[in-house]
Amino acid sequence: MLNKLNKTALEFAEVAVVESPVDGAKLLVFGVREGGGIAYVEARERGFWPWWGERRRVVTPLALRDNVRAVELRALDRAGNETRERVSVQGGLGLGLLVLVGAVVFLSSGVFVLWKKRWRG
Repeated sequence: MLNKLNKTALEFAEVAVVESPVDGAKLLVFGVREGGGIAYVEARERGFWPWWGERRRVVTPLALRDNVRAVELRALDRAGNETRERVSVQGGLGLGLLVLVGAVVFLSSGVFVLWKKRWRG
């Protein structure tokens, strides 16, 4: 979105998920190209569940939690222009996927036991 006063669009120059050389944690590294001066960058994360978390102001590099599957970045400049970028994080399912599979197996076995008792008596 471009403000009439500033015709220079914001653009994310580089966005990458990298491994920290210190502790192996996942870091989101980003840069923003602009002409009017960046006011701030916000991020919100999505983990196992399908909804997004709250937006918060961030700086690069951004340390990601273990269960994050996606991150949405939003950059705003002083003229009111904004741009957004979504980034998928590989391997962000982990524990959440395990819990989901366990719940499905548990419920399926319960249904099977009830079916067996009722129909095979």
